[in-house]
Amino acid sequence: MPEIKIAKAKPRVRKTTHKISPADLLRKHSPIKNGLKIKDEDKPLHKYSKITPKIYLGNYQGAKDSEFFKDKKIKAVLNCTKDIPNHFSNKKDIEYMRIPIDDSLKDIDINKLYEFAPAAIEFIHKHAGIQKQNIYVHCYAGRQRSAACIALYLMGKYNMTPGESCKYIMDKRPEAFHFGLSLNFEDTLKKYHKDLQKNKRK
Repeated sequence: MPEIKIAKAKPRVRKTTHKISPADLLRKHSPIKNGLKIKDEDKPLHKYSKITPKIYLGNYQGAKDSEFFKDKKIKAVLNCTKDIPNHFSNKKDIEYMRIPIDDSLKDIDINKLYEFAPAAIEFIHKHAGIQKQNIYVHCYAGRQRSAACIALYLMGKYNMTPGESCKYIMDKRPEAFHFGLSLNFEDTLKKYHKDLQKNKRK
C-alpha cells in the first residue's frame, strides 16, 4: 500500500491593521499616482521649489517675496488664482499672466484649466524655453493648480504622460498634488493628454 503524505496545516497568522499614511492613501485613490512615491508627505510646505533650471513652483508666500524674486532673477509669473495679487506687476521687467481658477474640484474649474492649458503652456515656454528666463508658477499652496499647469507644460513640450509629469514634479516638490484623496485636476491632465495623442496620429 503506497504511503500517504499528509500536508501539515500552515499556522494561522493573525492579521494586524496598520495606519495608512497620507501618501499611501493618496496613491490608493488616484490612478495617476498609483505606484508613485511621495517623499516627506508630512513636512510643512516649502515656499517654493525648483522644478527645472528655469521654472519655480510655489505658494502665495513666494509670490510676494521680493528677495526671492531678486535672488532668482524671476522675470515672469503665472498666477493660478482668482484673488492673490500680482505683487510686482508695477515692475516693467516682470511679466504676469493670471489663470483665474479655484481649487474646488468642480467641473467648471477643471474645464477652465483645460481651456487655459494652451495659453499657460505657451507662456511658460516663452519665458523658460525661448527667452531662457526664470519663471515662478504659483497658486495658494503650490500643490494643485500651479503644479497641474507645470505638468501640462511638461506634457506639451516634453511628451511626458500625466503620470510621468506628476512624478517629475513630485520628485522636485514632494508636497505637490498632495491634498485630500485625489489629484484635483487629474481629469484635465488626462483630457489634454488624449488631445496630444490625437494630434500625433494626424
